[in-house]
Amino acid sequence: MDLDNLLKAYGKFVAKRAEIVILAILLFTLLCIYGMTQLQIAAGGYSSYFPKDEKAIQAMDVVKDEFGGADSLTIVIEIDDENLDDKNAIMDIRDPRVIRYAESLERACSKLEKVMDVQSVADILRAENNGDLPNSLATTKSILEKSPLASRFVSSDYKTMLIRISLADVEGIEEEITDEVQKTIDEYPPPLGIKVALTGMPAITKTIRAQIKPDMKRTSRISFIAILIIVLLLFRSLKYGLLPLLGVALGTIWTNGTLGLLGIKIKPVTSGATSMVLGIGIDFGIQVVNRFRLELEGIFGEKLEPEEAITETLARVIKPMGTTTLAALIGFRAMNLGRLTVMKDLGNMMCLGIVMCMLSALTLIPSLLIITEKRRRRSKK
Repeated sequence: MDLDNLLKAYGKFVAKRAEIVILAILLFTLLCIYGMTQLQIAAGGYSSYFPKDEKAIQAMDVVKDEFGGADSLTIVIEIDDENLDDKNAIMDIRDPRVIRYAESLERACSKLEKVMDVQSVADILRAENNGDLPNSLATTKSILEKSPLASRFVSSDYKTMLIRISLADVEGIEEEITDEVQKTIDEYPPPLGIKVALTGMPAITKTIRAQIKPDMKRTSRISFIAILIIVLLLFRSLKYGLLPLLGVALGTIWTNGTLGLLGIKIKPVTSGATSMVLGIGIDFGIQVVNRFRLELEGIFGEKLEPEEAITETLARVIKPMGTTTLAALIGFRAMNLGRLTVMKDLGNMMCLGIVMCMLSALTLIPSLLIITEKRRRRSKK
């Protein structure tokens, strides 16, 4: 059997057994929905985005192996400008009350797991003042003005102070260690006129991960709405406008579900792939719906009955859709030729998404087209 006859045989099967195709799709979709519940965000840090043989990455690995880690967090203690009118508020970050507060945080954070070392300006003051913290602002100023290390912890305008926390290897548990340090900060209320913030790569990584899912939902929602408007304007029909969108939506579910079932974790940089898959995959559904409508209207000859129209549609669109898909796969797989791991991950996810959208367009959409068209004609009789 040659390819043309094979394509027509598939078209006839869908035309005659659309309900069976829908049932198979439903079962696979339910499996993918379960897979989506297992989908996880990759725990690896930024080093996982780059080739392991890069010198900078290798050096970082040496630091982690020999010295326990290369990550750090920084507690930022600042003068709160909103309290400047209060006469009891602290106006100089070198105030002894701030120093004691910083030392309290330093000691508390040093007891946390994965914390290797904590340093603050209190260490300098004790070293230069016979092991004691100065009780007056004048003494504190005098010591810090003479110390060459003071600039590492106190800003030149005396409004900001830092507490530096060196961490062991926390790759993959950035959120946990950041939460522990933040909880410690919350347990020690700052003096009046002071505000505190936590920063550093682990804290930034946590923030990025926290934004991934909301951003994915937001961008996907906007993409769906924009695409829906376009297809509705194109077909001027709610039914024909929704079908391509339904097909691409199912394709994204299959994509994410397959990733979850295979245990493949997504990375922050691949979170935008869903919107790109929507933009590319919608074309498959549009081709199927448009060709089916044209076959029913007799644009290519005599008007066809729904079963004949869907058979002819699939026979005519599978080849160009397959060619488009193959070209896209070659393009995205070419991203694997580069050295950046992150680009390979993005390319692989795009390839899977495009294949799933094509399969959805060739199974779900023609099945729904034939079922809805038959029902519409029966209702007219």
